[in-house]
Amino acid sequence: MRILRLTAITLVTLFFSLPILWLFAAAFKTNIQVTDPSVGLFFDPTLANFQAIFKDGEILRSLLNSVIVGVVSTALAAPGTATACLLAFVSSWNNFMFALIFSNEDTKTAPVALFNFISYASTDWGGLMAAATLMTLPVVLAAILGQKYIVSGLTKGIS
Repeated sequence: MRILRLTAITLVTLFFSLPILWLFAAAFKTNIQVTDPSVGLFFDPTLANFQAIFKDGEILRSLLNSVIVGVVSTALAAPGTATACLLAFVSSWNNFMFALIFSNEDTKTAPVALFNFISYASTDWGGLMAAATLMTLPVVLAAILGQKYIVSGLTKGIS
């Protein structure tokens, strides 16, 4: 029974990890490789997408704006539990519509900046995946650092 449970947990974990792994792999592919189904898992990784988004500099400013919004909303939620703080941070970090409506070129957040990689005629898949990879790192880091508090906050009151 234990082996069956561990197998099920492993399969569910792999299932939910595949989109993140695809995102990271696509960030190191060219636009042609991202859309070509024959490329698969074995390809020559490239840093061209990361170089392009760093050269532009817009994504770095957007990431800074997102960090500021996330820290402010986390500070406002400080009286609550660590779980509520992390959920508030992730919610404000991923907030797209509010930032799209109320921000301008200097204050737009990372989700709105990601939207710039998509146009009517084409999509810069490599750049989009590279920027999305950078965008997920602070949230993953916050979850890893707050894991102990999140688990204790979720299990509070359970004997």
